[in-house]
Amino acid sequence: LSQMAEYKIGYFKGAVGRAEVIAHVMAHAGVSYCYEDHTGEDLPALQKEIPLFNMPFIRYGTHTLTETHKPELLGKTPEDRVKVAQVVGIVDDVAMGALKIMFNPNYTDEMLKEVLAGMVTKKLTMLKDYLGEKMHIVGDGITVADILMNWMLQYLLAITEKKCCGQELMKHFEKYHCHYMSHATTKKHMESEARKERKLFSAGKHGMV
Repeated sequence: LSQMAEYKIGYFKGAVGRAEVIAHVMAHAGVSYCYEDHTGEDLPALQKEIPLFNMPFIRYGTHTLTETHKPELLGKTPEDRVKVAQVVGIVDDVAMGALKIMFNPNYTDEMLKEVLAGMVTKKLTMLKDYLGEKMHIVGDGITVADILMNWMLQYLLAITEKKCCGQELMKHFEKYHCHYMSHATTKKHMESEARKERKLFSAGKHGMV
């Protein structure tokens, strides 16, 4: 990632979602950025404009990317990069399982509790056993795996608190999550005006705001 370009993160207006992962990557890579907000009405034009379109996306200069990472955030050794990839895969499984339910038109709290007690518990137990008392997925620095992991935990903590289920499961990750959120770069991002204007959940979606 060049630090000279003007970076824009394209995502839905006022929302955090997957754009939060990119924003954290940018912050920890030392790259400044701003948001390019869109609504559902913009999607047809964006799909025509951007090859392999997906949300979120990044613009810099005349280029548009739908995914990006800084090499240093992928792990310093081949072994670390393998572990980072494994954790990213598990986190994606949890995100698709737990978070996708929030957008199910037939959503019920019982559906969420069932997923939390089943697949999510299984996957998080794997992560808990691997992580142990460590404060980073690999080595002594933040990687994409840590950013994704804490993005997922941020959502799950909010979900379990609001829906009064799964709190015991999440206690295993409190120290790890607090360590990441207290990192100077993370705090600077979370306290920025651009981040404060965005909500973790879309208003009106099953009471999750």
